[in-house]
Amino acid sequence: MIPDHYATLGVTPTSPDAVIRAAYLELMRRYHPDRNPSAAAATRVSAITDAYAVLGVPERRARYDDRRARLRAMQASTVPVDRREMRMGPWLAAAFGVVAIAVALPFLIPPPLTPPELPAQVAEVKQARAMAPPEQAEPAPGPNMAALCSSQFASGLIKRELFRRAARARGSHAAAFERLAGHSAARLDSPAVAQASEGGGTVDCTAFVAVDLPAGIAAQGGLRTLTGTIGYSLQTAARTIRLTDAGPFVELLATLGPVRIAAIETLDRPALPADARADEPAAAPVRRVASPGPSPPPPAARVEPQRVASRQDPSFSCEFAKSRAQRSICNSASLAALDRETASLYGRSLGGAEASARALLLQSNGQFLARRYNCSSESCVHGAYVARIREIKDIAAGQ
Repeated sequence: MIPDHYATLGVTPTSPDAVIRAAYLELMRRYHPDRNPSAAAATRVSAITDAYAVLGVPERRARYDDRRARLRAMQASTVPVDRREMRMGPWLAAAFGVVAIAVALPFLIPPPLTPPELPAQVAEVKQARAMAPPEQAEPAPGPNMAALCSSQFASGLIKRELFRRAARARGSHAAAFERLAGHSAARLDSPAVAQASEGGGTVDCTAFVAVDLPAGIAAQGGLRTLTGTIGYSLQTAARTIRLTDAGPFVELLATLGPVRIAAIETLDRPALPADARADEPAAAPVRRVASPGPSPPPPAARVEPQRVASRQDPSFSCEFAKSRAQRSICNSASLAALDRETASLYGRSLGGAEASARALLLQSNGQFLARRYNCSSESCVHGAYVARIREIKDIAAGQ
């Protein structure tokens, strides 16, 4: 015997996929262990999950319907035997009756009624699908939710939630932050599953997140790529996400002042073609009037000395230098050169490191920046950079 998955979900074999999904969501909300801790609810959730794992996938549902139809055809082809022609003992007749009742009993029990809220749930699912942005295509549901942590669905929700929080922190420019989110890109590195629900609708993840701002836009300190580790909880049914440890991202994005916010307006403007000025009217020719006397010689042109690019600039923009340590680096050629050397070594080591070494490099970089920020003298800054170079080499060598 095969279980009647349609009866478990309270639907019929002719119900469309949207009705089956809505019934599954309604039953999970009713019997999920978070809301109903009873043992009967846990058993019911297991049956509901098994039923939707079959009926929620078109290929599995087709194979289940075919198997169910063949079983019913075999039961219907059994020809009833006339009791008058049977020559058997009373015990054999009783055994036949018990077997017949056991076979027919599952088909005599009516399926449970469809919840009255089902039409509203179907409309809710359809409205949610229509309002979803194109880049947040929902992955297929199922018990295995590990792929959600590294999906484009997750990165798109993380990016938009970070910019939404930054706009709320500033208290203004919500529309500009929304456009900026559309022109930015979010990347997930080394995602990991922390916990997943039994129903397959919620998964908790952690990942190293990198948000790339578009050209011409930079956060405080001249940063155009914001990086850090974020925890996030995905709920695919409601298309929502909850972030943890996202404070540093939000603080940096909120530093986008009015000047930088105004630059976002140019992101949506089309580029001006090369021959855009071809249709403009030509300027009227200038008519020279002869002077009555000899004109004085023109003054000698003043030659400005050519400015040579300074090599004292560090790896960051001195325009955004805020701390005392950063200002001392910008004012010292030796410290600026040491900063460039450290940044170059860090970039090469990070690009060629394995996953474990890369995690150590990223973690130790935040500690180094904190040590440098607390420095109040050039000698302290110099010592912090020397220790950082030695630390990067040790991590790259596996020590």
